[in-house]
Amino acid sequence: MPDWVPSLISAASGLAGVVVGALGVALRDRKERRYLFLKRQVEEFYGPLVGLRHDVRAKAEVRVRVSNAAESAWRDLCKGKTPEQMESLKNDKPRFEQLIKYNNEQLERDVLPSYRQMLTLFREKWPLAMESTRSHYFYLVEYVEVWNRHFSAPLPPGLSEKLHHGEESLHPL
Repeated sequence: MPDWVPSLISAASGLAGVVVGALGVALRDRKERRYLFLKRQVEEFYGPLVGLRHDVRAKAEVRVRVSNAAESAWRDLCKGKTPEQMESLKNDKPRFEQLIKYNNEQLERDVLPSYRQMLTLFREKWPLAMESTRSHYFYLVEYVEVWNRHFSAPLPPGLSEKLHHGEESLHPL
Protein backbone atom coordinates (compact mmCIF):
# COMPACT_ATOMS: atom_id res chain seq x y z
CA MET A 1 0.00 0.00 0.00
CA PRO A 2 1.47 3.36 -0.95
CA ASP A 3 2.44 5.77 1.82
CA TRP A 4 -0.11 8.37 0.81
CA VAL A 5 -3.19 6.04 1.20
CA PRO A 6 -3.37 6.30 5.02
CA SER A 7 -3.14 10.08 4.70
CA LEU A 8 -5.91 10.06 2.08
CA ILE A 9 -8.12 7.85 4.25
CA SER A 10 -7.48 10.11 7.20
CA ALA A 11 -8.30 13.25 5.18
CA ALA A 12 -11.43 11.65 3.65
CA SER A 13 -12.61 10.54 7.10
CA GLY A 14 -12.07 14.03 8.45
CA LEU A 15 -13.95 15.58 5.52
CA ALA A 16 -16.80 13.06 5.87
CA GLY A 17 -16.99 13.89 9.57
CA VAL A 18 -17.24 17.60 8.80
CA VAL A 19 -19.96 17.00 6.16
CA VAL A 20 -21.99 14.77 8.50
CA GLY A 21 -21.59 17.28 11.30
CA ALA A 22 -22.66 20.17 9.04
CA LEU A 23 -25.70 18.23 7.85
CA GLY A 24 -26.64 17.45 11.45
CA VAL A 25 -26.32 21.11 12.46
CA ALA A 26 -28.33 22.22 9.40
CA LEU A 27 -31.08 19.72 10.20
CA ARG A 28 -31.14 20.79 13.85
CA ASP A 29 -31.28 24.47 12.85
CA ARG A 30 -34.11 23.78 10.41
CA LYS A 31 -36.12 21.94 13.07
CA GLU A 32 -35.47 24.75 15.55
CA ARG A 33 -36.64 27.42 13.06
CA ARG A 34 -39.79 25.37 12.37
CA TYR A 35 -40.43 24.99 16.10
CA LEU A 36 -39.95 28.73 16.70
CA PHE A 37 -42.33 29.54 13.83
CA LEU A 38 -44.98 27.18 15.20
CA LYS A 39 -44.51 28.70 18.65
CA ARG A 40 -45.03 32.20 17.21
CA GLN A 41 -48.13 31.00 15.34
CA VAL A 42 -49.68 29.68 18.54
CA GLU A 43 -48.64 32.50 20.86
CA GLU A 44 -49.21 35.46 18.56
CA PHE A 45 -52.03 34.37 16.25
CA TYR A 46 -53.92 31.17 16.98
CA GLY A 47 -53.96 31.49 20.79
CA PRO A 48 -55.48 34.99 20.82
CA LEU A 49 -57.78 34.18 17.89
CA VAL A 50 -59.14 31.05 19.55
CA GLY A 51 -59.58 32.93 22.83
CA LEU A 52 -61.64 35.65 21.13
CA ARG A 53 -63.63 33.07 19.17
CA HIS A 54 -64.46 31.07 22.30
CA ASP A 55 -65.55 34.23 24.11
CA VAL A 56 -67.86 35.22 21.25
CA ARG A 57 -69.22 31.69 20.86
CA ALA A 58 -69.91 31.32 24.61
CA LYS A 59 -71.84 34.60 24.67
CA ALA A 60 -73.80 33.53 21.58
CA GLU A 61 -74.69 30.19 23.15
CA VAL A 62 -75.85 31.87 26.38
CA ARG A 63 -77.85 34.41 24.33
CA VAL A 64 -79.60 31.65 22.38
CA ARG A 65 -80.30 29.58 25.51
CA VAL A 66 -81.72 32.55 27.43
CA SER A 67 -83.76 33.75 24.42
CA ASN A 68 -85.23 30.29 23.85
CA ALA A 69 -86.09 29.92 27.53
CA ALA A 70 -87.66 33.40 27.60
CA GLU A 71 -89.72 32.65 24.49
CA SER A 72 -90.92 29.40 26.03
CA ALA A 73 -91.73 31.12 29.33
CA TRP A 74 -93.67 33.87 27.53
CA ARG A 75 -95.66 31.29 25.55
CA ASP A 76 -96.44 29.45 28.78
CA LEU A 77 -97.65 32.68 30.39
CA CYS A 78 -99.87 33.47 27.40
CA LYS A 79 -101.19 29.95 26.87
CA GLY A 80 -104.94 29.73 27.20
CA LYS A 81 -105.36 33.37 28.26
CA THR A 82 -108.27 35.43 27.07
CA PRO A 83 -107.60 38.95 25.72
CA GLU A 84 -108.69 40.34 29.08
CA GLN A 85 -106.29 38.05 30.95
CA MET A 86 -103.50 39.01 28.53
CA GLU A 87 -103.92 42.56 29.77
CA SER A 88 -102.65 41.41 33.17
CA LEU A 89 -99.36 40.35 31.54
CA LYS A 90 -98.52 43.86 30.38
CA ASN A 91 -96.38 44.33 33.51
CA ASP A 92 -94.31 41.25 32.62
CA LYS A 93 -93.72 42.18 28.97
CA PRO A 94 -91.06 44.88 29.64
CA ARG A 95 -88.88 42.35 31.49
CA PHE A 96 -88.93 40.09 28.45
CA GLU A 97 -88.22 43.06 26.17
CA GLN A 98 -85.21 43.92 28.37
CA LEU A 99 -83.66 40.60 27.36
CA ILE A 100 -83.80 41.62 23.70
CA LYS A 101 -82.41 45.04 24.53
CA TYR A 102 -79.57 43.49 26.54
CA ASN A 103 -78.71 41.09 23.70
CA ASN A 104 -78.56 43.96 21.22
CA GLU A 105 -76.43 46.10 23.53
CA GLN A 106 -74.09 43.20 24.25
CA LEU A 107 -73.66 42.60 20.53
CA GLU A 108 -72.65 46.21 19.96
CA ARG A 109 -70.65 46.64 23.20
CA ASP A 110 -68.84 43.27 23.55
CA VAL A 111 -69.29 40.87 20.67
CA LEU A 112 -68.72 43.12 17.66
CA PRO A 113 -65.52 44.62 19.17
CA SER A 114 -64.24 41.06 19.69
CA TYR A 115 -64.86 40.31 16.03
CA ARG A 116 -63.05 43.53 15.11
CA GLN A 117 -60.11 42.41 17.27
CA MET A 118 -60.09 39.15 15.31
CA LEU A 119 -59.87 41.11 12.06
CA THR A 120 -57.03 43.24 13.42
CA LEU A 121 -55.23 40.11 14.54
CA PHE A 122 -55.64 38.60 11.07
CA ARG A 123 -54.26 41.72 9.38
CA GLU A 124 -51.33 42.16 11.75
CA LYS A 125 -50.34 38.49 11.93
CA TRP A 126 -51.28 37.39 8.39
CA PRO A 127 -47.92 35.69 7.75
CA LEU A 128 -48.51 33.44 10.76
CA ALA A 129 -51.90 32.20 9.53
CA MET A 130 -52.06 28.92 7.65
CA GLU A 131 -53.69 29.00 4.23
CA SER A 132 -56.67 27.01 5.54
CA THR A 133 -57.26 29.73 8.15
CA ARG A 134 -56.76 32.59 5.70
CA SER A 135 -59.67 31.27 3.63
CA HIS A 136 -62.04 32.26 6.46
CA TYR A 137 -60.91 35.90 6.52
CA PHE A 138 -63.40 36.97 3.85
CA TYR A 139 -66.35 35.57 5.82
CA LEU A 140 -65.19 37.34 8.97
CA VAL A 141 -64.84 40.66 7.10
CA GLU A 142 -68.27 40.22 5.54
CA TYR A 143 -69.90 39.37 8.88
CA VAL A 144 -68.38 42.38 10.66
CA GLU A 145 -69.02 44.75 7.76
CA VAL A 146 -72.73 43.94 7.64
CA TRP A 147 -72.98 44.64 11.38
CA ASN A 148 -70.97 47.86 10.97
CA ARG A 149 -73.44 48.99 8.31
CA HIS A 150 -76.38 47.96 10.48
CA PHE A 151 -75.21 50.03 13.43
CA SER A 152 -74.30 53.08 11.34
CA ALA A 153 -77.60 53.03 9.43
CA PRO A 154 -79.97 50.13 10.15
CA LEU A 155 -80.41 47.80 7.20
CA PRO A 156 -83.77 47.74 5.44
CA PRO A 157 -86.06 44.94 6.61
CA GLY A 158 -85.20 41.58 5.05
CA LEU A 159 -81.81 42.64 3.68
CA SER A 160 -79.88 40.74 6.35
CA GLU A 161 -81.70 37.53 5.38
CA LYS A 162 -81.04 38.11 1.67
CA LEU A 163 -77.35 38.48 2.47
CA HIS A 164 -77.49 35.19 4.44
CA HIS A 165 -75.93 37.10 7.32
CA GLY A 166 -75.40 34.96 10.38
CA GLU A 167 -72.78 33.45 12.65
CA GLU A 168 -73.16 30.14 10.85
CA SER A 169 -70.72 31.32 8.18
CA LEU A 170 -68.08 31.69 10.92
CA HIS A 171 -68.51 28.28 12.55
CA PRO A 172 -65.66 26.70 10.53
CA LEU A 173 -63.36 29.41 11.86
